[in-house]
Amino acid sequence: MKKLFALTALASAMALVGCGGGGDINLKPTTIDNSVDNSQNNSGGGATNSCASYEENGQTFQGEAQGSDCFYPASFVSSTNPILTDITFGAIAGNHIFADSLFIGDDVDAQEAAAGTPIPQEGEGPSVTIAAGSTMVFTRAEGYVRIARGSQIFAEGTAGSPIIFTADEDIDGSATESDRGLWGGIQINGNGRTNKCHDATNTVSGSGKVSDFDPTNNNVHNCNQTAEGRPATYGGNNDAENSGVLEYVVIKHAGFEVVDGNELNALTLNGVGSGTTISHVQTYTSQDDGFEMFGGAVNLDHIVAVNVGDDSIDY
Repeated sequence: MKKLFALTALASAMALVGCGGGGDINLKPTTIDNSVDNSQNNSGGGATNSCASYEENGQTFQGEAQGSDCFYPASFVSSTNPILTDITFGAIAGNHIFADSLFIGDDVDAQEAAAGTPIPQEGEGPSVTIAAGSTMVFTRAEGYVRIARGSQIFAEGTAGSPIIFTADEDIDGSATESDRGLWGGIQINGNGRTNKCHDATNTVSGSGKVSDFDPTNNNVHNCNQTAEGRPATYGGNNDAENSGVLEYVVIKHAGFEVVDGNELNALTLNGVGSGTTISHVQTYTSQDDGFEMFGGAVNLDHIVAVNVGDDSIDY
């Protein structure tokens, strides 16, 4: 129809010219296609939805495009609704905004391990990949990033395009250097060793207590320690395990008291192994520690803690 009207208008215009000029008229019509292909429209706004998505049990979950931002409701991911498959948060013009937490992987606790549930080892769980230059925004104070044992995070920024994890108050410009603990922070749980599983008193024969230490073979593969924050488990016997990469990352305004009497740190590394890369990471204005390590053998280089409420580096 658009083409028909365009040709009709063109013919009418040529007819008027012909009536006034009396000369020959040479028509050289050009077709210009200004139509829009909406077959890939997932956002309702006429453009392809570039928000992160994943499939689970035959159902597709995708973030909601809101202007240049991507919004992820609790039905997409939350502290009670972890993502159990690989997912990528790509580069977008705006921010990746979360209504709740970003939990990656399924936590296997001591009771489940004792009942025979396998403890996920390095790379057996899902991974989350975050593109350089991305800003990950958390709108709830209780919200945080948790990487379960066996899962991995790949947040590889660059000097010119760092990856930022922060609170929505920082994005709207209302946060100041006094605003600590506006959200939780980042917690990575690995399969590395911890001295909490090297004490023979942890084994109580016949008591029904879950045994973390087997003195007969020094096997601490089933070490299960409870992390700070909401219930989560870390530990094992693999100090070389790889929980992923944090490179050129900034963590701002973190450290909320997610559990009463239990504040999170900006970056918490629980039993994280030496195969993990933590390089060029800054924590800024955190309520508790900037960096805290519980066991493991992770190496950190080029780390900076600024305006920290408790310890800059704790281990």
